[in-house]
Order: sequence, then C-alpha cells, then structure tokens
Amino acid sequence: MIINGQYSIIAANNAISYIFVGKTSGLLGYWDENVDKEYLLPNKVFLNTASTMYEIHHNFGQRCKFSITG
Repeated sequence: MIINGQYSIIAANNAISYIFVGKTSGLLGYWDENVDKEYLLPNKVFLNTASTMYEIHHNFGQRCKFSITG
C-alpha cells in the first residue's frame, strides 16, 4: 500500500496480451495507448484523466461496482 498525503492508494500491476488492446474497461481502465482515455464510464463517456481523486472515486470507481449473485 502506498500512502500519499491523506489518501491510501493500492497499486496493482497486471500483464495482459496485446490482443486485448481496445477491449478493456472498468477498473482496468481503457487500454488504447491514449493516456487521456483511461476512465471509461458505463455510459461510454470518458472521465477527464486530470480529475481529482474524489472525482475518480465517486464518478468512476463507484460506477464500476458490480454485484455477485448466485
């Protein structure tokens, strides 16, 4: 865990094959080599990459939640 100011940030790395370029979304981010298009919302609109941590959490992270049923 990285402590940065008043926020606790969990950083994770993953290795994904290039066959998934343009096919990732949600908390993985949108992978297309364009850093301005990271936070693809469920309504297919991109959240500004320069958003505050609060905006990213509430306007992106919380909208990418899902529930497990079964």
